[in-house]
Amino acid sequence: YYVEDGSYLRMQNLSLGYNFDDVLFNGAVQNARIAVSANNLFTITGYDGLDPAVGGAADVDFGIDVGNYPVTRSFNLSFNADF
Repeated sequence: YYVEDGSYLRMQNLSLGYNFDDVLFNGAVQNARIAVSANNLFTITGYDGLDPAVGGAADVDFGIDVGNYPVTRSFNLSFNADF
């Protein structure tokens, strides 16, 4: 009665980057790169709890949902350049 299917699909990390040509900035900037990354974008599951990756102590209560919150979603933007 208390057992539930905890299978899930999660997009944990996604990173995209682009390197600019040096001629774009007339040689004033070299090795210019812009990048964006995201963590914990989505989770697809039929699980009713907060997080299907419940974890726990491996020898005593592994797989028992104690109401842990999932990892928060975050976004990062970066720009790197050599002058």
